[in-house]
Amino acid sequence: MKLSLEQLCEKFGLSFSGNGKLIIDHVCGHNSINSHGIAYCMRKKDIETIDMPDDAAIVAPSGTIAKDKNLIYSEYPMVTHVQITKIFYQPPYASGAIH
Repeated sequence: MKLSLEQLCEKFGLSFSGNGKLIIDHVCGHNSINSHGIAYCMRKKDIETIDMPDDAAIVAPSGTIAKDKNLIYSEYPMVTHVQITKIFYQPPYASGAIH
């Protein structure tokens, strides 16, 4: 599944800053964020310490200011990240066959 940053925000009634057309295709942790991924950060002051590519995003606390980062604002960043994870989760294929 692939959604733009703007589409993710529309699904959850949240706001964002940065590139709304950025395509997100997976979730990750902020210590392993890579292209087209989305992570979360719980504290405003930590956002600047996260090294992330230009084509990734972070769910951040409302009111966070971070220059040149794509952010989704949430009162509860971890809860929002879990909700986003549910959208992208692909359960493993179970053939139904017995081995």
